[in-house]
Amino acid sequence: MSITDLTELAGRRSDPISKRLTKGLKPWGNTVAEGDEPGTFGIDKFGRNPTASAIGDVIQDEDGPIVIETVATAVELISSDAQDNPSGTGAKAILIQGVDINWNPIEEILATNGVTVSSSTTQEFLYVYRAKIKNSGAQRTAGHITIKKTGAGATMAMIYQGYGQTQKAVMPVFAGCKMYIDILRFEGSKTGSLVGEIMLMEYQLNEGIRVIHSLVFKDSDQKIIEWPEVPKVFQEKTLVWIEIRDAIASNVMTASFDGVMERYEDSTP
Repeated sequence: MSITDLTELAGRRSDPISKRLTKGLKPWGNTVAEGDEPGTFGIDKFGRNPTASAIGDVIQDEDGPIVIETVATAVELISSDAQDNPSGTGAKAILIQGVDINWNPIEEILATNGVTVSSSTTQEFLYVYRAKIKNSGAQRTAGHITIKKTGAGATMAMIYQGYGQTQKAVMPVFAGCKMYIDILRFEGSKTGSLVGEIMLMEYQLNEGIRVIHSLVFKDSDQKIIEWPEVPKVFQEKTLVWIEIRDAIASNVMTASFDGVMERYEDSTP
């Protein structure tokens, strides 16, 4: 489903996700996933951090802590491999999805330009929550593709070599919407037996950063899946992400959260 489709969604409020209702003979979740439930769409955010090492590292390919943005900017992209270009064997074009300064969903396609910076977007992004190959040659992505603010700006997202899509456990809740999360997953390869934490975090516009849920892990190669009895609910203009609290160097960590975003009936929380 495109951002245009999401923007135009309207109609009756969805059934609460926790009830797992069916619509006819089809599970309600399937109806949402297929875009047949007015005013709702599924959320599947997954991330990977290949070198998680510091307290506060977000589960995303570009590593590092979360950055709370206050200014929307145009973005551009650059690859670590020359084959990521319109005539190469790698990625030819990248679809970038995010929100604007008002937290409305936006997206734009940029042509790759190899190891040279691409042209910049015409739209300005406050956050980028996903980027993925829109068109490619014989390969997926030949190199690491970095999506960054124009000029010498900071990195906003990264597509790791060969993956074809960002792995970024970060999601902004669009204006006029709320988001339910009903499953959390985590898996990590952790050196030694020191205790670490994986945490679901939120930042609501004009409020502080808060821990919403935390999981403790101790053993190496541990997998945790949690189904909250009551889904976590996040209001509009909230940034949601998963981060690690572990000071052991170079651990591979993956995490994800699933749920549903729905529009308020009257655009009022």
